[in-house]
Amino acid sequence: MLKFLKAQLEMKMKAQSGIVSKAQEEKRGLNADEIKSFNDIQDEITNLKASIEAAEKVAENDEFMKSPANPKLVPSSIDTQKEVDENYGFKSLGEFVFAVSTGKDAKGRLDSIMKDMSMDVGEAGGIMVPPAFRDSIMKFSAENAIVRPRATVIGADSASPDQQMKIPVLKQGADGAHSGVTVIWTGEGKVMSETQGGLDFINLNPQEMTAYTEVSNKLLRNWSGTNAFIEGLLRSAVISAEDLAFLVGNGNGKPLGIQKSDCAIKIERETTAKILTDDILNMEANIMMDESGGAYVYVISQSAKPQILKLKDEASNNIFLQGNIAKKEPDSLLGRPIIWTGKAPTVGNEGDVSLVDISKYLVKDGYGPLVAVSPHVKFTTNMSVVKIVYSVDGQSWAKDPLTLEDGVTKVSPFVLLK
Repeated sequence: MLKFLKAQLEMKMKAQSGIVSKAQEEKRGLNADEIKSFNDIQDEITNLKASIEAAEKVAENDEFMKSPANPKLVPSSIDTQKEVDENYGFKSLGEFVFAVSTGKDAKGRLDSIMKDMSMDVGEAGGIMVPPAFRDSIMKFSAENAIVRPRATVIGADSASPDQQMKIPVLKQGADGAHSGVTVIWTGEGKVMSETQGGLDFINLNPQEMTAYTEVSNKLLRNWSGTNAFIEGLLRSAVISAEDLAFLVGNGNGKPLGIQKSDCAIKIERETTAKILTDDILNMEANIMMDESGGAYVYVISQSAKPQILKLKDEASNNIFLQGNIAKKEPDSLLGRPIIWTGKAPTVGNEGDVSLVDISKYLVKDGYGPLVAVSPHVKFTTNMSVVKIVYSVDGQSWAKDPLTLEDGVTKVSPFVLLK
């Protein structure tokens, strides 16, 4: 039976490959009839694979019944065991999501995950993503995510991932440049005055966040061929939800975003609804220059691009420089990289342009991510909603703007155009 099923599978795969090869030889795309044939064969392939897996399970059970009651244990290699531990036997994230969507897992892998990785996740629902696949979802690059790749990230504690964490910060504001530390010159034989540094704390308390995307049911069934696509969709959903919260979140059941931080300095623009060169220069004068002075980037609303591209200095030189996509060089303003985004307020509103050192923003991870799949929301369109749930918090590492030694100038790692 198993041999027959595999022969049928091989025949179907060759037929499917023939459709594609014919189109490639004729240097054209698939026509409507060929696409239908290809998809029909794919459905048959999916069914055959499921039948083969069932037959193999039956054969495995037969072998088990024939084996001795007390077999000699042969330890597996450390590397193989580690791989099994990390992915619970799932071949890919796509296979895992498909198993969650159907609730059918003859190998009991989902049960193992829920047993090993169960924790208090409120009413989030879903099944914890195996560690090996979590990294693929949460691995953000500076090219596709704004905040997380540049922030200071604190990982989740394995025992209490959602536990509130206190982070010490230096008091700023009225205490001046040295944050409550008085510096004096002491001559020989003089008594040194006592000094006391000013410390305060911020609380990071991971909040539950949900990101979701829609996936066709056929795509879910064809997990082996579309794993990278599904992984990209989930990563994109998480990036979008996180960046929005980290940039403009109000701190009410979500992270307190960079633009809502009490330490942010807001520069009044010269002309309402406009962005002028003087506005940019005034922002530059209020950044906190330290050992990471080169870490500042401009985060600018996509809607502001027409005005930014026209900015010039007093000698009519452009202060905007076009980047080079091929060399992965970003656009820049006064030599600092620009990150264009649709998550900042539109042009003319507070925060349409911000100059920030994102390393001064703290991200605290909590539990998750968990994956849940529902076919019911989009039932009539043969679509399923794939939901990612996890907890995270974010907040500025500084509480107030810093007053420099001149006693007047205020600086901050976060400067916004108002």
